[in-house]
Amino acid sequence: MTNKEFNVIGMTCNHCANSVKRVLNSLNGVSSVEVDLDAKKVTVSCDETIVTNEDITSRITRLGYEVR
Repeated sequence: MTNKEFNVIGMTCNHCANSVKRVLNSLNGVSSVEVDLDAKKVTVSCDETIVTNEDITSRITRLGYEVR
């Protein structure tokens, strides 16, 4: 498993964090998701042979957040 960090702009509350966690955890190949609201970071532990950065970022942006 590989840990990948994403800067996510627009998350402001636990509801935001839980939405991101729920959507990313549903991706095949993702084993865990941690959200740090203060740092505006999402850390995803995943099998990069199954899930790509594009898979992750597209799911986050579909929720209405910006990924940098």
